[in-house]
Amino acid sequence: PCSFCHARSTRSQPATRMYANKSRRSVSLYARSVNCKAVFMQDSARGRLSHVIFVLNLPVPDDRRVWHEAMAVRDAGRPVRVYCPAMKGHRAGRRVVDGIEVVYLRSFEGRGSIGVVLEGVWNTLLCLFHAFGFRASAVGSVQACNPPDSLFPVLALCRARGIRTIYDQHDVAPAMASMRPGLRRLRWLFDWCERLTVRASDVVVTSSQSQQTRLRERYDVEALLIRSATAPPQSLPRSGTDTCRLAYLGVIGAQEGLDDLLDAVDEIGGSVDGVAFELVVAGDGPYLAPLRERASAMGLDEIVRFPGWLSGDALAEFFPSVDAMVVADPPSEYNHHCAMNKVLDGMAHGIPVVMRPLRENLALTGDHRWVAAGWTVDDLASTIADFVRSTPAERDEEGARLSARYEANLQWTRQADAYVAAVDAAAATAGGDRT
Repeated sequence: PCSFCHARSTRSQPATRMYANKSRRSVSLYARSVNCKAVFMQDSARGRLSHVIFVLNLPVPDDRRVWHEAMAVRDAGRPVRVYCPAMKGHRAGRRVVDGIEVVYLRSFEGRGSIGVVLEGVWNTLLCLFHAFGFRASAVGSVQACNPPDSLFPVLALCRARGIRTIYDQHDVAPAMASMRPGLRRLRWLFDWCERLTVRASDVVVTSSQSQQTRLRERYDVEALLIRSATAPPQSLPRSGTDTCRLAYLGVIGAQEGLDDLLDAVDEIGGSVDGVAFELVVAGDGPYLAPLRERASAMGLDEIVRFPGWLSGDALAEFFPSVDAMVVADPPSEYNHHCAMNKVLDGMAHGIPVVMRPLRENLALTGDHRWVAAGWTVDDLASTIADFVRSTPAERDEEGARLSARYEANLQWTRQADAYVAAVDAAAATAGGDRT
């Protein structure tokens, strides 16, 4: 039988004979639904229960946290499958990527409060359709990642069938919704979905200390802290230019404080005490086009660049070209809880971070030098100017301190061991591997 769906009929008939009288299209649909892939049949023969991951807001490998989790489980010898939306150039369908089966779901990106809710409902129904084929004899654990917190029906179904369930809380979704005016009035719905997701989970995993504390206080749940993986540092020479280059990397949304960042850059001008600088805003998202238009209207085309979403070699070459990462996110419930990837990226690559004093980011970086004194645009502009004035030796010293802190506490190899141990423990309590 297939290692995921246990696709053997009660009469032990081959699928081809059972469906010989169906049309070719029906046979194809059946073959896809029972997931009879040779690589996973081999894994089933070895007796390892499989791990399934659902993530709805980004595809893999673009979602680096989920992709590193999947690779860690694969490297531990357990078959793994990821369900994710078909976006950012990925076509809907099933493919094997680096030994991991990935199912790209035919999804859409909802606009406005109604569109976001419809997107969540649609994606959840797709995942629920696939989950109906799971059996505890083949699947040991199912992991649901947020946002959104809409996958509790999938977790509840799997749990009822004896499959262990894991909730990986990337973000505090109710707090995230409160930052968007169109969704603020639906905060009660997001709170309700989060509560049901926690209740449907055997294990809860989270990415920040603040979220771990919140889960304990709100739901009396002791979540496992697994920091997100960063892009692995490459041994590439750092580019040497006379221009100080600051960078933002990530999703470009209205809540990321990028308007404040443009205002701060505009306040400073193109140089500080004769030292020229530029800002690179790398990423993609719903606010990219308005942000680019605003930068042009402010006359910042010579200072601010928008290279788009970076991955692979382009991302590896990006970090050596940067003098500092900039984190301009404003104060909010969501931002204070969030361990931001752009901060972890800077630390992993030994790049200083110029940032506002968000609680979780301060916990990550420790006694960091370039932290704004407050939340105003003037405070941010002053901190950016202070960094531009700094000497290369000062930047290297701070970058080395952040890198050492990352290596000692945050590097993915340390996180991966704890994550795989949690998946293995879940599979064992689901009935155990058949080895």
